[in-house]
Amino acid sequence: MTDTQPDTDQPEPVQANGVVHFAGPDDLAGFTGWAYETVEVPEWRNGPDDPTPVFRIKGLSGADRDSWEGQTFQLDPRTGRQKMNMNHYRARLVARCIVDGNGKRSFYTDDHVRMLSGMPASGLIRLFDVAQRLSGVTDEDVDEMTKDLGGDETDLSRNGAAGSGSRSPSAAAR
Repeated sequence: MTDTQPDTDQPEPVQANGVVHFAGPDDLAGFTGWAYETVEVPEWRNGPDDPTPVFRIKGLSGADRDSWEGQTFQLDPRTGRQKMNMNHYRARLVARCIVDGNGKRSFYTDDHVRMLSGMPASGLIRLFDVAQRLSGVTDEDVDEMTKDLGGDETDLSRNGAAGSGSRSPSAAAR
C-alpha cells in the first residue's frame, strides 16, 4: 500500500480532531490493556466441602506465543520435517496463561506443567479453551501450522491428540 493508493479492505483509522494518529513505540510503552478472564474449575475440588479453585487467565504476548509454538512444532532431526509435540500440549499453554492478581505467571516450571497435565482433563480443557481464545490461537492457526506435517493422523493420535475433547489438537488431526 502506498500513501496515494488507499487500501479499501482496511477500516478507516481512528481519528482525533480530524487527524489520523499512527501508533509508534511511545504509544505502546507501558501497555496495560491485557485481557483477563476468571475461570472456576469445579472438577479440581478436593472434596464437596472445599472451595472451587479459581484461576486468572491472561492472553499470551507475541513472544510467549512464539515460544509456545516453538515448543509445540519442532523439526524432526531424523527426517528434517516438522512434527507436532503433543506432550503436555494443553498444560504448556495453560501454564503460560495462569497469572496472579498482579498479572505475573503463577505456573512457570516443568513441574508445574506436569502438575497441570496430571489434573482431570475436563478442568484442563476448560482453562485451555479460555487461554486459547484470549491468546488468539484459533483452529485455523493450528491447521496452518500443521499443514506441512503430512496429514499423518496416527502420529497425532499416538501423541494424545485424537479424541481428547479439545478443539485445536483435533483440528490438527483432521
